[in-house]
Amino acid sequence: MISPTHSERWPGVVARWVVAVLGWAAVPVLFALDPAKPLNQFVIDHWTTEHGLPQKAVTAVTQTRDGYLWVGTFDGIARFDGMRFTILDKWNLPVLGSNNIFAIHEDRAGDLWIATSDGLACRRGGRWIRYDTSHGLTSNFILTIHEDPSGRMWFGTTHGLCWFADGVFVTETLPGAPNREYVSAVVHDRDGRLWVGTDGDGLFIIEHGRSTRFDERNGLPGNQVRALCHDPAGRIWVATSRGLARFSAGRPEPLALPPRLAEVEVRALRVDHQGLVWIGASNGMLYRYRDGEFEAVSLERGLLNNSIYTIWEDREGSLWLGTYRNGLMRLKDNNYLIFNSQSGLPMDVVRSLFEDRAGRVWIGTVGGGLVRYADNRFDVYDRADGLPDDRIWAFAEAADGSLWVGTYGGGIFQFRDGVRRTISTRTGLSNDIVRAICVDRRGDIWAGTNGGGVDVIRNGRVIRNYSTRNGLTDNFIYAIHQDRQGRMWVGTYNGGLLCQDGETWQAFGAAAGFTDAAVWCIYEDADGNLWIGTNGSGLYRHRDGRFRRITVTDGLLADSAFQIVEDEQGFLWVISNRGVFKGEKNAFNQFADGRLDRITATSFEGTEGVNRLECDGPAQPAAICCRNGKLWLASVKGAVMIDSAYSRVNTIVPNVVIEQVLTDSRFLKTDRPIELPPGTDRITIGFTALSLLAPKKVRFQYQMEGFEQHWSPVTRQRTVSYTNLPPGEYTFKVIACNNDGIWNRTGARIALTVQPFFHQTLLFRILLALAVIGAALGAHFYRLRRLHTRQQELERLVSERVRDLRLVNTQLIRANELKSELLSIAAHDLKNPLQAVLGYAEMILQQHPQREELERRVNKIFQASQEMLSMINDLLQSSQIESGEMELDLKPVNLSLLAHLVVDGYRDWARRKGQSFTVAIEAECFVMGDTLRLKEILDNLVSNAVKFSPLDGEIGVRVEPVQDRIRFEIRDNGPGLTPDDLTRIFGRFQRLSTQPTGGESSTGLGLHITKRLVELQHGVIRIESSPGAGSVFSVEFPATDAAPDA
Repeated sequence: MISPTHSERWPGVVARWVVAVLGWAAVPVLFALDPAKPLNQFVIDHWTTEHGLPQKAVTAVTQTRDGYLWVGTFDGIARFDGMRFTILDKWNLPVLGSNNIFAIHEDRAGDLWIATSDGLACRRGGRWIRYDTSHGLTSNFILTIHEDPSGRMWFGTTHGLCWFADGVFVTETLPGAPNREYVSAVVHDRDGRLWVGTDGDGLFIIEHGRSTRFDERNGLPGNQVRALCHDPAGRIWVATSRGLARFSAGRPEPLALPPRLAEVEVRALRVDHQGLVWIGASNGMLYRYRDGEFEAVSLERGLLNNSIYTIWEDREGSLWLGTYRNGLMRLKDNNYLIFNSQSGLPMDVVRSLFEDRAGRVWIGTVGGGLVRYADNRFDVYDRADGLPDDRIWAFAEAADGSLWVGTYGGGIFQFRDGVRRTISTRTGLSNDIVRAICVDRRGDIWAGTNGGGVDVIRNGRVIRNYSTRNGLTDNFIYAIHQDRQGRMWVGTYNGGLLCQDGETWQAFGAAAGFTDAAVWCIYEDADGNLWIGTNGSGLYRHRDGRFRRITVTDGLLADSAFQIVEDEQGFLWVISNRGVFKGEKNAFNQFADGRLDRITATSFEGTEGVNRLECDGPAQPAAICCRNGKLWLASVKGAVMIDSAYSRVNTIVPNVVIEQVLTDSRFLKTDRPIELPPGTDRITIGFTALSLLAPKKVRFQYQMEGFEQHWSPVTRQRTVSYTNLPPGEYTFKVIACNNDGIWNRTGARIALTVQPFFHQTLLFRILLALAVIGAALGAHFYRLRRLHTRQQELERLVSERVRDLRLVNTQLIRANELKSELLSIAAHDLKNPLQAVLGYAEMILQQHPQREELERRVNKIFQASQEMLSMINDLLQSSQIESGEMELDLKPVNLSLLAHLVVDGYRDWARRKGQSFTVAIEAECFVMGDTLRLKEILDNLVSNAVKFSPLDGEIGVRVEPVQDRIRFEIRDNGPGLTPDDLTRIFGRFQRLSTQPTGGESSTGLGLHITKRLVELQHGVIRIESSPGAGSVFSVEFPATDAAPDA
């Protein structure tokens, strides 16, 4: 029996049903599928396991109020945001009990119910709950879910029907039905009746405690009911295992079914927000019922069984289909139609199109003949109607309304009011392949042929032929056009572009700023500009006698153009071997005029979400813009009609959701503020926006408030990562827009707190401050204790400083003495050569000597001056060495060669003193040093030997390697040095016991400078000498390899 509670509520139920229907009608589904458009013209997308579905058998589809699409399969449930599937199954969501999903429903309270073969799962307030027979369900195998107008939830199971309200399941008995009935579908009509479909016992209608049963014996096509729904007229549609039925006022009514829908299993029903009924059948056919007629489209796609299990309309007007073998499918609207063999064309491949003066569209196919489209009807003309060939390449209309048709192999065909005439090679045509036709101002027909040039036809006969014999550059013609000035333009395959003005042909090739590539089409726009499409050389604009080229480099999507056409919105459409694209004509002109650096071209396929439209090749014309503003394009998929003025804006604001927060490989819940532990290195936030119509065009902006001052640039990425966020409180915000730029400025946000380490906390800072204060006090008292100690230390330091001052004073006295000595030596040593200079100069002035005597005295002056200069140079060099200002240019130096040069330089001086050199110099002895300073060292040593050796003495010079060093040694047989001399020999301004044997001068700085120069170049100098035994000076430097260019 019906429970008393249930029967008493019927008047209220009826009222709420009316409210629910009105509310359902007010759902803002803005973009329903166009009811006037054939089903095969909608875009069909599909997703399978390759795209992330857990299984290809889709049994249930529902869109929840947050915008997610929930998809049930026999292997779990998938939540879909248009881009990604998130899988839930019994392994990661144990409340499911089973992965076999049969129904999904979101109730008006926002609770999500999922029916499985092992219990019922409910998501309520973010928490998942499991219900089974222990909670009052009649069976754990749930087949269907229904919410009545009062908000009560009904569940059909394999063991009867039950409902849920106020936390309690109540079993509903079906009067007249077998016990524990297999309930497969439930619905309430607007009169409050309960309709219950079963799997084997037909349909039960329950009203006021009484039931009426329908089965195969009294109007139901089959006893197994698969689905139920009601339309806006209050009629109930019943899907059964053997066809479709419709009830009105509780009784079945006649329904004329198409043959493929009769006797076939129907599994899915859906009434969209326009009131159209959608029917899914087990044979893969989708039906739409509108204005008393059924229309079908096949979704089998080569599969043996592509049964449609479920149908759902989302808030953006798309229709989602769950299939048995082909996963999830979607039908969505577009702004174009494709006419093909399924629409009435004899075949799919279309090559040429034309609109005549009556507004009829003519379609040229490749093998199917000629098609006329008028009043939504196709009329086909083929060989049986007199066509010489079924391959149509070109169209033109004469002034008398005759349609001239160019064929590929049958010549040219005239068609008008039953008059049909063929002109071919048998009647004077130069070639039977006609690729282009043009009617000039005089009414003559110009036919471009494939190898025969251009034939001019008047009154049905060829009156002239233009070819390479009389002006053309090529006989293969692809385009002919007469411009507003009456000039005839011809595009060829191998000869570029030609223009006839009068009777003269002018050819345009690379020399004229054009190209030698094939010319596919010539189009004159509304402003009189010529646009020429080529084969691989881009697009050319001709204006005022000049050509301007536009290519892929400049923004085109292809360099080949089969056809160019202008629409009423000011766009140029280009049909190419890479599909169809368009661009603003104004922008094309600005680029051609040099006022724009680059153009922007938009792919038609990319903007509309369709597969690439392949075009079959050049024809005249391959695209047209009709007087009603519709564009027609020829393609291998059929004739494409585009409403370029059609504009729809998706005003559904996308819901923005922060889906996940990942930190250091750990997922965090996003339904509450997030606290991150100290030292968190990386945080990744995933988000989405629920707009399913064109999810790839959804765009985002985000900001980490408290870390970033500005929003991010607009992006399509759905994740963002932050590294090493400082401790603090933040709010991550994200906003998004749909495919048409409608923004959700509220977006989504989540609060995050990065916890600090202890040393980053306020408590630590307070403790640190106290510690600093304590340390300061301690330091103060410590300082007081240290003051006394410091005083004593200062007294000691004063004593030491006094002692140091005395030492410094002593050093200053010594330095003063050294200065006095320097002045004395300088005064003494400079005085003698200076007196010589003055004496000889005075003698020259007073005595006026003869030339020989004058030269001798001048030489004396020169020698005295040289001695003073040498002395001054020695003083300056000594000062430079002592101050550390001398810079050396170290590099490999051949000491052997340098020794030869120095010795050779002193041979004359030694010869004048009767001295001789004994030389033993080994070749190629290299050291690392400064060449100039090394020569100076050798000069000092050799000059000393000459200066202090006795007259007629012998000087020995040796250069040889000694282990890893090179030794320079000079030996003399002079008077030798005393022990006291040896201790002072390398000092400054030293006067030794020996004197030069030739009366030469000496500053006492030469050997001091020599020793310092040796040490600066990492060498050592030694001396061996004793009184009466001569002296031996030796210098050693580290050996090195010869320089590369030595």
